[in-house]
Amino acid sequence: MNQETTGKLLLDCLHCREIDENRIAELNSLRAADWESLVQFAVRQSVAPLLYHRLKTVYTSINIPASLKHKLQKAYLASGMQNTCLYSELSKIIKAFQNENIPVIVLKGAHLAQNVYGDITLRSMSDVDILVRKTDLLKAEEKRLEMGYSSSRVEEIEVVCAKSQHIP
Repeated sequence: MNQETTGKLLLDCLHCREIDENRIAELNSLRAADWESLVQFAVRQSVAPLLYHRLKTVYTSINIPASLKHKLQKAYLASGMQNTCLYSELSKIIKAFQNENIPVIVLKGAHLAQNVYGDITLRSMSDVDILVRKTDLLKAEEKRLEMGYSSSRVEEIEVVCAKSQHIP
């Protein structure tokens, strides 16, 4: 199966929330090598947890090779553990910022996982992005450092702000 076909099949699987008999027949006709391509592509695109969820909830009668199903399950469980830790830390940050009267908007993956996916396990994340007002930036940075979070930046925050709108 070429990459374009693999990508289209993956998108179709991820998009579907209801049983589609044609898709089930197509998935059951896949060879082991096709499944390998599909799973590897899902891993590379960071959607393996969502693919596992769809196979578990929508496509329950699919005959996927056991080793690949296990690989997807591991990605799903790892995502759940990672995201639970990230959300725990995010909760602490939001609470600390609220105590300092620093409004926070949660962006990107953390927002999408809860509000679009409806399950924090389904959206792979490696960090959390938040938005604070520019006027609260120094106070937020001080609070973040006080809480024990480090930064990879070496320049002063004012210099970083002059060059970018993203603080590592």
